[in-house]
Amino acid sequence: YYAYTFNPATGTLEEEAPTDSKLYPAYPNPFAGETNLMYRVKSDGNVRVEVYDMLGRMIETLKDEYTESGYHQIKADLSHLPNGSYMVRLHTADKTEMIKVMVVK
Repeated sequence: YYAYTFNPATGTLEEEAPTDSKLYPAYPNPFAGETNLMYRVKSDGNVRVEVYDMLGRMIETLKDEYTESGYHQIKADLSHLPNGSYMVRLHTADKTEMIKVMVVK
C-alpha cells in the first residue's frame, strides 16, 4: 500500500512521506479467518503489532521488528481464535494506536 501525490509541474506521481504513524481499519471486518491490516510508520524503527482480547490480555504478536518508514500491510490469519471481538495494537516510536476487529465463523 502506497500513497502518492500528483506533481503537476513534472506530470509524475510522487510517493508521500508519512507525517505520523497510523493504523487503518481492518478489511474485511468482521472476518472468518484472515483480515488485512494496513498501517503507516512515520520514521524507521521497531514496530509491534499485537492482538489483545477484550480483557486486555495479549493473544498474539503479528509483527515485532525493525521497519522502515512508509506504508505497510499484514495479512493476519486469526482463524484459530474463537468468535468474538479483539483489539489490534500498533506500537511505534511516536504512537500507539488500537482498532477493534471481530472474528465471526
